[in-house]
Amino acid sequence: DGSDGFNRPVADKIAELGGAVWREGIAVADRFELLPRAYLWGLADTVRTGMEGRGISEHLVWGSTYQGKAPWFSWPAIVAAKLPIALLAMSVVGALLLWRARLPARARWAALAMLATCAMHLAALIMSGSIWGGVRHALPILVGLCILGGGAIALAWHRRSPTAGVVCAALLVAATAMTIREPRLWEYHNELVGGSASGYRYFANEGLDLGQRFGEIRDFHDRVIAPGGQPVYSNYWMGEVQTRAAKLNVRRRVESLDDTNVDGLYEGWFIYTDSDTLPRPSWDWNPDEVFKDLTLVQQLGHVGIWKGRQRRPQARASGMNAKVIDYIYKEGGNDWALVAARLEEVAALMPQKIDTGIELGNAYLRLGKSDQSIAAYRRLLDNERMPVDAGVAGQLRAQIQRIATGDGVATIDPLRNPWLE
Repeated sequence: DGSDGFNRPVADKIAELGGAVWREGIAVADRFELLPRAYLWGLADTVRTGMEGRGISEHLVWGSTYQGKAPWFSWPAIVAAKLPIALLAMSVVGALLLWRARLPARARWAALAMLATCAMHLAALIMSGSIWGGVRHALPILVGLCILGGGAIALAWHRRSPTAGVVCAALLVAATAMTIREPRLWEYHNELVGGSASGYRYFANEGLDLGQRFGEIRDFHDRVIAPGGQPVYSNYWMGEVQTRAAKLNVRRRVESLDDTNVDGLYEGWFIYTDSDTLPRPSWDWNPDEVFKDLTLVQQLGHVGIWKGRQRRPQARASGMNAKVIDYIYKEGGNDWALVAARLEEVAALMPQKIDTGIELGNAYLRLGKSDQSIAAYRRLLDNERMPVDAGVAGQLRAQIQRIATGDGVATIDPLRNPWLE
């Protein structure tokens, strides 16, 4: 009925796609009911966030930071770092054996179809430029590699080849030795990047962790934190509904638009990931300052639980941004003057923040203030800390042009916030 800012009608979901081929193709499939509407809605969402991107323009790949579009080799690097080296070698052996094997025509065509599917999936990932999801987006490629590895074992067994059998057995033993003590499959990184403990130094995507330490965090909270009653501030991926259901004393940095804690003073417990211990100059993130008055109390894999006092205005600004987004899209708020005032506070500290710049420009647009709206969009484009994603930059420039040449802002639609997906 339009009351949900995210789960919008499928026509609106399709219309916001930037690429005409995808937009028209999915619209035709919906019009003629070629696929279930729920699938098409999800496909539109996947194309919007995966192919066209969320506006992310800074990427950590194999220990180096890249700005703009992620480098082409990002996905091969992610796959190479996540699979045990011995199993990668097994896939190579399988490919060589299958290449030389005299397979029936049906089996050969099946193998070629599988390889073509994996190649097309890899090409789609590389063209998308979006790497935030990590290895889970590359799982079809892993399936193909598994089939090649299985082919090596099958051919060695079928041929009764002692050499191939010894090679396969040695690789299986090596793979077992490399992984048997791994506590979390999702966190695994191989020796090419120093193992799971060092993966965060080479990559920054959801293949590092996806909330899998929640159970241990909950246990530590109930045992150590809860008796003291102090609040917990978390930078770790945990759903708000999840933390409430578990009765964790997790607080937002900003819980009201009337918040006056502009200095960002917080005291209690803090949950950060190992990735947060690395500097990020484009976000004014200096670990020496962030953790200066905090003490690490517990390390849970990729997660650290700290205690102490912190002064960080940027954390308050980020929290205010999150609260404003909730106010607009969850609470149905429409006090656009208040939204603009609060987002100006955020933009002053974080001019590179995509959702802030877009929603600030939108707020002024709804208020009929064309000059301020253009200034808000342009500040995002002109920020020198981090280049705006090319797709989002194009949308911003087109919006500025519409406002500058239009007869009135009342006829111009606000920009879609790419971070809603």
